[in-house]
Amino acid sequence: MPEFIKRLTDNGGFDAENWFRLPQKNAESKFSVFNVTGTLPVDMIGELSRSPFVASVEFNDASL
Repeated sequence: MPEFIKRLTDNGGFDAENWFRLPQKNAESKFSVFNVTGTLPVDMIGELSRSPFVASVEFNDASL
């Protein structure tokens, strides 16, 4: 996950405000779930939504 966020930051202009794993991963877990909050340029939405690492995207924009 840190590499994915770093790539978005370096290549896409993403500004991560915070990110953390939900819930804590145990030894039997096959997947990890993260909650990531940040600012993303509008032109990156399509690429992000097609990523196999992203299950959902929530938008909070007061101007919409």
